[in-house]
Amino acid sequence: MGFFEIRDGTFDLLDEGDYALSPTAACLLWFLLACTFHDPMHKLYGHVNPSMCSTRALCKATRRSPAAVRKAMGELESLGFLKRTPQFGYNGFQRENMIKMTAPDDFCWVYRRRGHPKDAACLADCFKDTSN
Repeated sequence: MGFFEIRDGTFDLLDEGDYALSPTAACLLWFLLACTFHDPMHKLYGHVNPSMCSTRALCKATRRSPAAVRKAMGELESLGFLKRTPQFGYNGFQRENMIKMTAPDDFCWVYRRRGHPKDAACLADCFKDTSN
């Protein structure tokens, strides 16, 4: 799935996927999407601008505490909305993580519901109502 589909489909994904994001995680998600490189020719296409990836920058943007930002980032990563990759400077110290925006694996774009991994075959009866 391309970045534009992820960005443009985020509202539907949140609504139809019934993801229960905390207010801080929802705020961070939209901020990160706004700070993502959109040009397919850019070497960081689909990644968040590194200057906006620090906890300090995210705290300023969302007006949340560092603890709230760290918790919300973990929430977004565990649900599959982003992938963080640690970056290290020449001196060995960790710098800001690289953040790549992704879509959750358990959301079916065909049926527009959660239910199976995106690598699984999407069968016509995968969401058949069996409650009757």
